[in-house]
Amino acid sequence: MSRETTGAERTLAAVFLAIALCLVLLDARSRLASGERSRTPAFVWLSLRSKTDPASPPVFYLVSYSWSRRSLDLVYAAPPTAPETAKMVLSRITGDCPTFDMEVPANSPQAVKAGILSWSRNPRFWRGLSRYDAILAALEAYRLAPADVHMIWLPDEYGIPRLAGRLLGGAPDPRASPDPRPNAASPITVEVLNASGIPRVALLATKVLRWQGFDVREFGNADSPAEASEFLDRIGDPEPARKIALALGCPKADITTRMDSRQYPMVTVILGRDYKACRGLSKSEAAAESAAPSPGPEAGGRRSFWRRWFRHDSGV
Repeated sequence: MSRETTGAERTLAAVFLAIALCLVLLDARSRLASGERSRTPAFVWLSLRSKTDPASPPVFYLVSYSWSRRSLDLVYAAPPTAPETAKMVLSRITGDCPTFDMEVPANSPQAVKAGILSWSRNPRFWRGLSRYDAILAALEAYRLAPADVHMIWLPDEYGIPRLAGRLLGGAPDPRASPDPRPNAASPITVEVLNASGIPRVALLATKVLRWQGFDVREFGNADSPAEASEFLDRIGDPEPARKIALALGCPKADITTRMDSRQYPMVTVILGRDYKACRGLSKSEAAAESAAPSPGPEAGGRRSFWRRWFRHDSGV
């Protein structure tokens, strides 16, 4: 009995040793595993065709995964930029990388950002890679949360060096354009736009942000109404936009990078019809309503202070 047990143990140990050796060999030949060890970002192209409009041309997205940040960037070339032009420009940053063709219900930036995690968690999504790399990529996708997925609109030629710095994980060439990112001595500059259709929401957000020390340079009405609020990173670093979202009480807000060579503030806030989901705004709005004048002597005193603070004489 002991000899049979010993023989079975040796066989089992040999099987485990063979499996471990195979995994070591696969890992040594894996492009993804090599990139993780060297912290080199992984790039793939997505060519997405819409199921609802099969006659329309595919939309291309560059998918960039950063091993150091454990985050996924989606670079979108908005019309009128031609996909061929976008691929040519971005290929200078990424080099040669595989292209995955897919048919999806919708290929808009919002739909792709919402669906990329569920798609990428299926190893079949990575069918252009080796089986070992496809399994590694799917497992890595399971580690990501929706907040780790970031949409970046392809900038103009002046913003490309800064985009390259983000995608490659290094610092952009400072000679290409001045670095607008904040330091300890400079406050975050903000532009607030009201797209809710409700008057004076931008003014209310401006007061909340200024009270917390942020530099609101401009506030006003957006060009068109919007259902959902949005926070736009203008400098290639989403962290200031994230701080603004937290200051307004919107920790789960959608943050998109749209760099521009013009002198934009660091962050643009677009307040849609869902602005009350931002707790900081909803509380301030409630305080303003409670501070409204009412008949009788109690309208003075402390209520007068709140009424003066929330006056809407010149706001939007």
